Amino acid sequence: MANLFLQNKCVGDVLEGKNTEKLLVLGADTTVAAALETFKENGIVAAPVRDRESGDIVAIIGVEDILLYVAFASNLKAGELPSASQLAESTSFDVAVQALVGATAESTRVWSVAREDNLRGLLEMFSKGVHRVLVGENILAQVDVGRFILKGRENIGDPILGASLANNGLANPAHTMDSLVRVSPATTALEAFRIMGQKGLNALPVCEENGSLVTQLSASDLRGLDRASVAQLLEPVGKFLEGRYGAVVKPITVFPHDPTEKALTAMVGASVHRVWVIDAQNRATGVVSLTDVLCKFSPFDFQEQADK
Repeated sequence: MANLFLQNKCVGDVLEGKNTEKLLVLGADTTVAAALETFKENGIVAAPVRDRESGDIVAIIGVEDILLYVAFASNLKAGELPSASQLAESTSFDVAVQALVGATAESTRVWSVAREDNLRGLLEMFSKGVHRVLVGENILAQVDVGRFILKGRENIGDPILGASLANNGLANPAHTMDSLVRVSPATTALEAFRIMGQKGLNALPVCEENGSLVTQLSASDLRGLDRASVAQLLEPVGKFLEGRYGAVVKPITVFPHDPTEKALTAMVGASVHRVWVIDAQNRATGVVSLTDVLCKFSPFDFQEQADK
């Protein structure tokens, strides 16, 4: 654990500063299309699923689970781009969300903690790549812990936040331009989402041929997609994003020499999971996620071990 202040805190301390509205729970029979619309309407990227027989919450389904299901629908041939009609006729939007439980490692089980649990356990879960956990009738996400750390930074007094991303090992050779998976603006959205699924990623940088960063595509961009609009997935990424938001949005970027606090503040402020590392020529050279940063405050730095 990076700091005694955090070590003495419990999960309930993080919940104190969070808007604890009634938990939105999906019924097991909720369709994929209805779930995506619910995510869009409520500005969320995940929700618990309640089993139809037991009444228990069996998983937290996120946009990343739906991404895999939509991009690799059983009636679509892998490696081939379907026609608009084939995509529209896909039955994946009519499938109940309970069928998606286990589509990703995170949705194979319910990750949960109690309010009185020490923050150590929650940080360890998030350091392993878990994005959200259940706390009674609330969901805590990585961004909530990031916000808690920033709120208490004067008490933390830890060198991690003040150190540069490079010095914290967050812009090291494991995150270089050569290893970064990227797509071009001409790549179709469906192809890009399939790459995400195959690589186990939740977002991709969209770059020009020279590596210059244009925008990003993430699993959350699927929100609100339904049978009527699914043909948009066959459009180039740039056009797909313009259709979704009215314009291509410039992603949040940082430099390797920027303090880690700057990256964390940007992610928390925008409620995003990642920022892209660029060089002086605006070329995407890497990515820093909330998981990466929270690893530095965990009892065991899983990212550091992975880089060895």
